[in-house]
Amino acid sequence: MKNSKLPYILFAIGLFLIMGGSFSIYINGLKKDHANVEANGKKVLKNYEKFNEDVILFENARESLYSSILESASYDDYFVNDESIKQTFLDFENKVNSIQYLVGELNELCDDVYYSDNSVNKKCKDYRLVYEQVNNFFVGDVSTYNKNIETYNEANENKLETYKTTRDYIDYNKDREYDGR
Repeated sequence: MKNSKLPYILFAIGLFLIMGGSFSIYINGLKKDHANVEANGKKVLKNYEKFNEDVILFENARESLYSSILESASYDDYFVNDESIKQTFLDFENKVNSIQYLVGELNELCDDVYYSDNSVNKKCKDYRLVYEQVNNFFVGDVSTYNKNIETYNEANENKLETYKTTRDYIDYNKDREYDGR
């Protein structure tokens, strides 16, 4: 009779060990996921800081663009400084491209992830709105400049080229509004 209980006892012990091992593996996986999420949260903060610095550089470049070209330049300035103005716009666009690169990195870290740190979650939400505004401000500024060039070309025989860009207005945060337009 003692031998007939032995397989049941061994089965119970084996089942207990399998369940204990599975639970241990599950807990280790949770710990690794938690550590990975925490590390990604730190990356979000670091990338957002760089993103914010680039946005400030963009804003400064935009202020300079407005004060030197879009608000105070005369038609003679457009003709004389055409190459430098186009270079200014190219530098301006490169700042947007730099911001777009950081947005790509933030997308990888923020999409479908909830962080325990609310400041990280806020940054994951905010960068989309800021990027939308940056892109749309740039597109609007190029449009304003190009309209000025078209008006210049109508009044002058020395024709100038408009600034060409592949960027267009975006609704990056998908709220059905074009912020910054």
